Amino acid sequence: MGGGASTFKMQAGGNPPERSSWIGDPTQRILPLSQDKFKDITGIGKGKFGHVFLSSHKTQEKHIAIKYISKEFVRECKSVDRIRQEIELIQKIDHPYIVHCYGGFDTPACIAMCFEYCIGGELFTRMKKVGKFYEQHAKFYFCEMALALNYLHNTLGYVYRDLKPENVLIDHTGHCKLCDFGFAVPVHDNPLFDGCGTAMYVAPEIASGFKQAHGFPVDWWSLGCVLAEMITGNAPFGDTDNTSKFEIFTNITEKSPFLTMTMSKSSKQLILGLLNKNQKQRWDWDNVKSSDFCADVDWDDVASKSIAPPWIPKTQKNVSTENFVSWNEMVVPKAPASSTANGYCAVLMASFKGGCRTSNNANGVSSFTATPVPSGTRSRTSSDASPTNIPNQTLSGRSSPSSTFGTPVQSQQGRKSLKHKSTVGR
Repeated sequence: MGGGASTFKMQAGGNPPERSSWIGDPTQRILPLSQDKFKDITGIGKGKFGHVFLSSHKTQEKHIAIKYISKEFVRECKSVDRIRQEIELIQKIDHPYIVHCYGGFDTPACIAMCFEYCIGGELFTRMKKVGKFYEQHAKFYFCEMALALNYLHNTLGYVYRDLKPENVLIDHTGHCKLCDFGFAVPVHDNPLFDGCGTAMYVAPEIASGFKQAHGFPVDWWSLGCVLAEMITGNAPFGDTDNTSKFEIFTNITEKSPFLTMTMSKSSKQLILGLLNKNQKQRWDWDNVKSSDFCADVDWDDVASKSIAPPWIPKTQKNVSTENFVSWNEMVVPKAPASSTANGYCAVLMASFKGGCRTSNNANGVSSFTATPVPSGTRSRTSSDASPTNIPNQTLSGRSSPSSTFGTPVQSQQGRKSLKHKSTVGR
């Protein structure tokens, strides 16, 4: 598979599969959100900051994903400001192609974040199973990711900064859900210079050593990398499994991306536009919409989730994690946190709005046109949560410590192994 043609077309049609009765629905409340109301079934992800479990609500019998974050670890890493910023962003988000957060609660040992469970697993896992996608299949996922980025940029005023296949989930209908917002920050008049992201997908302005300011264009670069990888089966500037990060950074800043002769002219044109090393000339949302590659795309159909996906996870009547690697050996920290750690993390629980959030856009939005946020109204989510007050991140490979609620696991297996996980909202 990959390149060439397929029978799949970007057109509306068909009815989406029904959600299995045991999977929580983002449009419905799950109450109450508290430790004694959930039973952790099995571990489905592990990261630097926490452990993710598929969990069942004891009274409603709905399953969601809960990420437990050790209060002691948060204190040790002095990461409360970064975590609070992410909590505040996640509570603002309501978009069909971004994972839904119901809310959170705390335990004596942990902060717990509650997400919708996406039974299809990661796009990364799907890519490893398939090898590479037909261009029409890649276009489907690309368009949904592009809509999500446009929403973050032009509606909320945030730059994502960690788009990669591991951070894209597939829900029960076969549609995309972006996750993991630990690096997302609001864009202001003050330039961003901090380094963050995953080595294979960072833009030249970050890979060059943080000497250049960066902003929204870094996300379009990452999307170009993901599109190229979906079509060719290889990351366009090298893979951290067999290439050093230094060499990858050199390739990003100095060399052309790896593309194949079998790719269509329109896909190459779009990828090269998105991977323009000059961020001022790099293609963005407007260029994507008008590109030849997307000439057959009805963006309203995409926004309303009317396009039938190329792959739909198998409907399961019973609880299933078949699209995830099992982490049965994981345990949630139980030892109560110290009074110091509890006090340090108290502000995080105060950041929750309370109760259980529901989504108005889980099944699609009425229009793909985002309402731009006036530049003068993009205020920080909190007075001390700007990038300059958050501990510097380090550029890393696939197994980097990334987000608070979706931190990639520090796997020794490398990227080619499906043991490598980056988990949020599942």
